[in-house]
Amino acid sequence: MFEEEGFEIRPDYDRVNTIAAELEDSRACDATILLTHGDASVIATGLGDGSVIDLVLGGHTHKSILGETPWDMIYLEPSAKASAYTYAELWFTLEEESVRFERVANAHVVTVTDNISQLYDLPKNEEELDPQVFALSETAISAAESVNKEIGYITVDAVKYLNGQDNDGRDSTCGNWMASITARAVGADVGFINVGGIRTDLKIPKGQDRRYITAADLSAVFPFKNLIYCYEITYEDLLELLEYAVTGSGASLLSQMTGITCYYKDNKVESIVTDGGEAIYENGTWTVDPKETIRIALSEFIATTDRKEKDMSNPLISWNETDRLISTDVTDVEGALTVLTEEAAENDGYLYIDEGKHFVSLD
Repeated sequence: MFEEEGFEIRPDYDRVNTIAAELEDSRACDATILLTHGDASVIATGLGDGSVIDLVLGGHTHKSILGETPWDMIYLEPSAKASAYTYAELWFTLEEESVRFERVANAHVVTVTDNISQLYDLPKNEEELDPQVFALSETAISAAESVNKEIGYITVDAVKYLNGQDNDGRDSTCGNWMASITARAVGADVGFINVGGIRTDLKIPKGQDRRYITAADLSAVFPFKNLIYCYEITYEDLLELLEYAVTGSGASLLSQMTGITCYYKDNKVESIVTDGGEAIYENGTWTVDPKETIRIALSEFIATTDRKEKDMSNPLISWNETDRLISTDVTDVEGALTVLTEEAAENDGYLYIDEGKHFVSLD
């Protein structure tokens, strides 16, 4: 199911081992535990003899597992439905100015009950259920249920490609929506989204005139939990960014935009037009002060990725070291939940999606 939604999930043992080694070499930690939703024995074996990881805690198989690899890596996993839990002790030696990890000891699986029915929230079990564990479970269940709560509704399909690959594939209602949300989340004038960040289509159900949007939908729209980078730049800076955005490499990062419209030809910006239809730049001439500032917003991925095009690089990379970058403290999905909840409250649930073209090729 994940592959169908555009995700690829694979075990990357080399990456895990590299991160663990970096943590221990830098003294960021004294011991390393890997928590994974996978068969503990398979994961521990896959990490290999050279791994510095000290303990592997697994899941998914619905069975209790306790074992040790030939190179003394202990792995543990409890059976399903809270019928068991795992226990292990990590032993350290305290030295004058340091701590040295010694070993994992006393590892075992503890069976809570062989009768799963005793663990359900039923009147007959009231006296047996631990009130603290029960309260924690209720909190988790409520949080999980909240992701399906309806925030508002859209009346336009939010799709990655509105007109196929026409206009260089830059006509995207989902991209426009994401770019607008990104900008509004941090009070910016212009928002950008990269085409690779658009991982789902939200379509109106057949025969209906709207689609209701939930928090779960927003997690699908913004699956990477990127920080939003907000910049305050001049119009001259904006032109430089757009000149990069209309190159092949730049278009893969700055793919969709809302707040203004850019007309380009032969990889050159011809004009920049406001949403109100005013041309602020045309054929090399400004109708505004080019030193005037404007705020733009985009994902951390766009802001920190450089894809060179001949002698051009992503300008954002160098701007990250200047006072142009003014905030990086909101995640995209967090911002989306906030701005769309507010928009829905103000418009009886209606959520607007911009269907316009904001990068327009004149070729």
